[in-house]
Amino acid sequence: MSDESDSSQPPSTGLLPILRAITSGETTLDPRSLGGPLLEHALRNGLGPVIARVSADAAAGGEAVYRQSVRAADLTARLLTAEKYDTLSEVLGAAEAVGCRLVLLKGISTALRYYPEPHLRAMGDIDLLAPPERQPALEQQLRGLGFQQRSHEPGEAFVQRHHSMPFWHPSRRVWIEVHTRLHPRQYPLAGHPLFSPDMVSSDLSDIAVGARRAFVMTHERQLVYTSARWSETFDDSRGIFPLLDAALLLRMHGDTLDWDRVRAIVDGSWAATALRLMLTYLSRTGLAHAPAGIMSWLAENDRYSTQLSLWVLNHLISGYLIEGQPFGTVITTRENVAAVWGAMVRPGSPWFNILRTPYSVCGSLYRTNRGRFRR
Repeated sequence: MSDESDSSQPPSTGLLPILRAITSGETTLDPRSLGGPLLEHALRNGLGPVIARVSADAAAGGEAVYRQSVRAADLTARLLTAEKYDTLSEVLGAAEAVGCRLVLLKGISTALRYYPEPHLRAMGDIDLLAPPERQPALEQQLRGLGFQQRSHEPGEAFVQRHHSMPFWHPSRRVWIEVHTRLHPRQYPLAGHPLFSPDMVSSDLSDIAVGARRAFVMTHERQLVYTSARWSETFDDSRGIFPLLDAALLLRMHGDTLDWDRVRAIVDGSWAATALRLMLTYLSRTGLAHAPAGIMSWLAENDRYSTQLSLWVLNHLISGYLIEGQPFGTVITTRENVAAVWGAMVRPGSPWFNILRTPYSVCGSLYRTNRGRFRR
């Protein structure tokens, strides 16, 4: 094993016991071991249904209010998820009527494929990838199904984006985003040919959604895509589930993944940096492991990160995502932490990225406090 996957496993702090339990199939976690603040952090991050699953066989414990919160979160997730998949099945039928092949993205895909039950994977909306030439016909079908386009931004703000203005169904209370590209234009892989819609369309599998069929990425491409979207920006509220997506994928399919195919997808691009960050963290925490060969290959072929930058990024993940460390009011604000993350992961000389990190934080401080500066 390389140094990145050979590091001693840290203690079971923060949300790690929950994540390790769901990835290993355990159902005996004692809720009393979490404590009130940590349980609140887990519930805020959508892990209530996961806690209900991994503590199903344990003796009831903890304060009644938290047990009730977990049960309520689980029941709510079941109802909302059922509504989402019923809606998706109807949308797939409408897409078939206009010859539009849809690819499921993000949570709506990973929930079906890698989780013991789909409702365990929190998701805010349904993300679909449509061929650009079929997008108008699909969106007309969505309007016919009762969806309305809504946003606090004007329509012209979506002209150059990777998805159109989101669709909202007022009675079903379901959001749908129709994507025509995988990555927003401000992120490193937006214009990369290996991540174009045409390339993705040649690397798909099909999956059943009720009585309908949809398409999903192969496990190899899904791992790369999940790692890339997760690494693009620091998200302390939703970042826990891409970690879990990748961990469950590796637990289920790691022995059969075509790692040569994974190498071919990321070779020469920023995606190697994103994949290295994901696999390093999963390995160091014991959530999942990748072969020593791929870890060594990534260390040699990742052009944009170093052991130092990986250490910093892993520290941010552990502190703010896993342990729920509160943000500060001056230096360690949410905006400044995001600025450090963005500076560390961006394409460019890794040592130059490290050196300019303080300038990124200063820029964040200025933007946060510019009202005071102007006064």
